[in-house]
Amino acid sequence: MRALAALACAVGLMASATAGAEPEAQTVAIETIAMMESRVRMPRGAAELEAYDRYYARDRAEGHDLVRGVFLRRDLFGDLDRGGMIPAPGIENAYRGSAEDLPVLADGGGCAIVYVILNVETGRFGEISITRGNHISAPAVCGGAT
Repeated sequence: MRALAALACAVGLMASATAGAEPEAQTVAIETIAMMESRVRMPRGAAELEAYDRYYARDRAEGHDLVRGVFLRRDLFGDLDRGGMIPAPGIENAYRGSAEDLPVLADGGGCAIVYVILNVETGRFGEISITRGNHISAPAVCGGAT
């Protein structure tokens, strides 16, 4: 048990990991992040992926294992407190942690905020729906009107 606690401290995992689960199981695998970043298509109006700090967390909804991503433009949100998010080794400007630690921002921001979701079981990006005047449903969406 002490070894597990030391490991959790060493890698900077938050104590909010689900009780009884292995801490590493609560973070997104580096390979999954790399795959998502190689396949994601940024929405119209968004900057290139490299312009964003990218935050990833595992989640579960409607019986499916998911990875949620929140991308924040570094030039606008670079000083944001990352909370329990830790750097993803080998992937510049990518962070991983628990779903509770994903950045939560008020609506708006145009394409300064981009949301993505991956169904881990199928390896496919899910549809995200946002309604702001017009209904938007796509694998990656901006956080507000541009």
